[in-house]
Amino acid sequence: FSMNEILSILPLCSAISATADRDDALEEADRRRLTDAMGDWHRALLENVIRLETGDRGSAKDAGGMLALSTVFRRVDERLWAGAAHESAIYQERIGNGAEAARLFRAALDQAPEDFEILLRFGELLCRRGDPEYAVALLQKARIQQPDSTLLLNALGFALRALGRRSEAAACFEAALASDHSFKDAYFNLAVTLFEEGQAGDAIARLDEALAKWPDAAELRKLRDHFAQRRNAR
Repeated sequence: FSMNEILSILPLCSAISATADRDDALEEADRRRLTDAMGDWHRALLENVIRLETGDRGSAKDAGGMLALSTVFRRVDERLWAGAAHESAIYQERIGNGAEAARLFRAALDQAPEDFEILLRFGELLCRRGDPEYAVALLQKARIQQPDSTLLLNALGFALRALGRRSEAAACFEAALASDHSFKDAYFNLAVTLFEEGQAGDAIARLDEALAKWPDAAELRKLRDHFAQRRNAR
């Protein structure tokens, strides 16, 4: 395989990532091409390694170059298959198969343990499936890479709140809003967390702040009215 042939497959890795958060899936033809190409790479590399090990150097065409690229192949392989597992996990979660999604996310994480998107999406799924402790571990690992990610901070805050660590959760939601003042979900989650902490006035104040930005946000207004009623009933 020439370097050009190898590089011709790499855009499929980007295609996997590009479609991960959209409803459309990777084209079936591209899936087959990716699978066939990876299988061909493995076969060619293995054949050349065997030839070298058995001393058949004459028939090991470009064996030295193949071996020199073995580390590159392995890394490309991990990224590609991690991307495919990640995409499949997102699809399984979308259709309501949480257990299979968790299995696929775990497989993707095994191949790419530092991948931010996998850590984030798997952490979110784990929290929804009732494992906030593991979720926090993954999300904190992701935070090292992108400490100002609003999606990450919101997800981490949600998981911390589920563990009863409300002051830490509120700090995450505040950090998300400091990074992006237009992040409506962070206002909602922060208000809920503050109210649970007994800070009804602060919770209502943050909802008033949000409603000044989005006066027609029914979910925020409903929550604000509920908190006001609860506070007045005390």
